[in-house]
Amino acid sequence: MNKKKGLIVIIIFSFLIGLFIYFDNSLVKSTQEFENELRELIVEWNSNPNHYADFTSESHRIFKIKENENEKIIYGRFCIIEYTFFEDDKTLHESGSYNDLLVVYLDKKNGKITNVWTPQDGDNYVSSVLSKFPFVTWSRALIRSERYTEAMLEECNKQILEYQSKNK
Repeated sequence: MNKKKGLIVIIIFSFLIGLFIYFDNSLVKSTQEFENELRELIVEWNSNPNHYADFTSESHRIFKIKENENEKIIYGRFCIIEYTFFEDDKTLHESGSYNDLLVVYLDKKNGKITNVWTPQDGDNYVSSVLSKFPFVTWSRALIRSERYTEAMLEECNKQILEYQSKNK
């Protein structure tokens, strides 16, 4: 009977893992209009009056969007790169970057960001992500989110090339 129970536990566990992977396998699909709007809002949120950037590129992957009557809560990975011209130089140089998980709160009435949550650093990183991100996003957020980094960096580089070609 022990082997039978063990086999049943393994089957149930395998089924649950498969279910978890199935529900956590795809990014949220949204309209290009929303993607562009979110990009602009993130760049605006990232701007700092004490730090000037000539251009900021942004790329993101949305893992989940929750909505209630007042706000949209967006869970995802965001890459933000700031560029600055040095004096007497016509080349943009990277002057700051951010590439990590964020939870973005958007006010549905005015379309503005009301809050942005960032994970804690160090030993508390994983536990802070697990406490904030929905269960169905955990594998994308913690295990597989690094796989998006290369594509997001390419998108940011494409934005800077487009900016440079328009502003020569």
